[in-house]
Amino acid sequence: MKKVIAGLLALTMTVSSVPFAQLGDFSGVLAASALTIDTATVISNNVTYDGLVLNSDLTVTNGATVTVNGDMIVDGGKLDIQNGKVIVMGNFAQNSQYTGGSTDVSGGTLDVRGDLWIGDKEFNVGDGNVIVGNNLYLAGGHSTGTPIMGYGKLVMSGSGTVDVQNNMVIKLPSVARYGKQLILTSGTLSVGGDLTSTVSGSQSAGTTYYNSITSVSDEHKTVLDGNSAQKVSLSGLKLGTVELQQNGSNYTGDDTSTIGQVVNYNAGGGDVSKATVTLSQNTAAYTGSEIKPAATVKIGSKVLTQGTDYTVSYSNNTAPGTASCTITGINNYEGTTATVNFTINAANISGAIVSLSQTTYTYSGNECKPAPTVTLAGRTLKNGTDYTVSYSKNVDKGNAVCTITGKGGYTGTKSANFTIGAQSISTADVTVSPSSYTYSGSAFSPDVTVKMGTKTLTKGTDYSVTYNNNIKAGTPTVTIIGSGNYNGSKTATFKIEPLSLSKATVTLSPTSFTYSGTTCTPTLTVKLGSKTLTKNTDYKVTYDNNNKAGTASYTITGTGNYSGEIKGTFTIAPQDVSSATVTLSQTTYTYSGSECKPTPTVKVGGKTLTSGTDYKVSYSNNNKAGTATCTITGIGNYTGTKSVNFTIKAPASSSSTASKTNISGATVTLSQTTYTYSGSECKPTPTVKVGGKTLT
Repeated sequence: MKKVIAGLLALTMTVSSVPFAQLGDFSGVLAASALTIDTATVISNNVTYDGLVLNSDLTVTNGATVTVNGDMIVDGGKLDIQNGKVIVMGNFAQNSQYTGGSTDVSGGTLDVRGDLWIGDKEFNVGDGNVIVGNNLYLAGGHSTGTPIMGYGKLVMSGSGTVDVQNNMVIKLPSVARYGKQLILTSGTLSVGGDLTSTVSGSQSAGTTYYNSITSVSDEHKTVLDGNSAQKVSLSGLKLGTVELQQNGSNYTGDDTSTIGQVVNYNAGGGDVSKATVTLSQNTAAYTGSEIKPAATVKIGSKVLTQGTDYTVSYSNNTAPGTASCTITGINNYEGTTATVNFTINAANISGAIVSLSQTTYTYSGNECKPAPTVTLAGRTLKNGTDYTVSYSKNVDKGNAVCTITGKGGYTGTKSANFTIGAQSISTADVTVSPSSYTYSGSAFSPDVTVKMGTKTLTKGTDYSVTYNNNIKAGTPTVTIIGSGNYNGSKTATFKIEPLSLSKATVTLSPTSFTYSGTTCTPTLTVKLGSKTLTKNTDYKVTYDNNNKAGTASYTITGTGNYSGEIKGTFTIAPQDVSSATVTLSQTTYTYSGSECKPTPTVKVGGKTLTSGTDYKVSYSNNNKAGTATCTITGIGNYTGTKSVNFTIKAPASSSSTASKTNISGATVTLSQTTYTYSGSECKPTPTVKVGGKTLT
């Protein structure tokens, strides 16, 4: 190989003096670093060239990739792609000179990003693949004149494909020379743009030959398939008809079995079923309304116009699933359709706004179910159609949950919380059983039944109980304190009746007294069972007749935790006056013939007794001379006797007697005739008168 182009060529390329204008509008630039291959070369590894010119055979094998960053020209020799790939970033030209080179792609791929010209000899596709990024030109020549023009043939006889992204031009020579320019017995030729055939010179009918065509459809797209021979005639063409026919009368050595076959080809009409349809959305979320993604329709590089070239319709484009967009050709594309699918996904309801009809409740024992309003993307969803509703923790006090679960066009879940507050137990009906007790000294805790309406609450779960003042007699309280689903409190009462003293035992100490002039209060011991009661706490005591001799009484009256009365008596014995001190007002008398009665003063323990109340006085031997006796006899609070003596002297002689006055008839007036008992002697002052004379 040798580099044959030392600079840049920007011109209408000429190879072997044959202008490429015969093939079409060809101009290009070969880089200064382009290589020329002059000797047969085999490439089995990946290589890259800036440009490439073949003057000899080049074989690509072993899966190698030859990359040409510029143009490639097959001027002589043969490009044989047996097992590999040739990528031409620019244009590819097979020389139009009669003696030019050939190409065989039957074992690999030729990928031309620009234009492909076939100007001479055969371009054999075989089982390979040819990709033309722009246009494909197939040139014809003539047998007269100078220079002799080449006659290029595109031969498709294997399973290979030729995919032309844009236009294909078949240039018919002015003089038919070597028969068929396109030999399509098998494989597939796809043309994305216009397929045109032109005639040069005086030849009025083209010699282009199509062995068979299975479909000519889509604007600017033609698929020729050599698997079977058939005649295709399209109707309703808008832009006229180009007739391509076989005129092989001058041909030799070619298959003439189908000579005369005529193909009517629509040069302007198209088929949208072969178009590339791109949607603005391949997936969309369900909204409840129709979803209509915009469609872009292209045939080759041409973008079709909606309303001019096609209309758009949609189906199944509301509910989740597979929806369809149908492109229906009109005008030049009438009678053809293309359908592409897109997906409508169920919308996730997790982004919804959920409003509850009620967010706070008071516990009732029943389920709380606020009605939800669900809004997503400005749309109010419908219960039962777009979602279902469930509730949890919606009976007892606490945070309850309303769960929205997507349905139909919606998926996922969204939850909203609401609150169940405790119910006040203050309105409960409380029954205490038993409702009364008798005091025992122990605490009483009656059972309680608490009802809210018809529901009986459970102790320890719904409420707790406390008791106050539940030992002593009175009216204790029972306090019901709400818990769990209840709060607040409710108070009830019951009775503790005082215990009767009727069965009490009473012990007195002492059991009897002797009158002393003071009140007698024996010590009382009161017992109920083994318990000794406390005076003034459990009972009080009153006495009667306990300050004089005789039978005194006591009354025990229950107080506090006790009730009822106990009555009893005890004895106060009279005090014996035998030990009294008795003082007589006069201890010596002279007998006068009358009774002598000295006034006694009686004292017991320092107390002066009262005559007639505490004692009575009697005299004996008091009317004669000698020893007389004054006897004190206890009465009332006193008993017994005490005697004291006094003396009555015998009178003196008579003379003496005659001189004395008898005072028995005297008048005695006392200074005080009434007294109140004081325990001391009462001594009124006497005034004695005899015959008007006051004695002293």
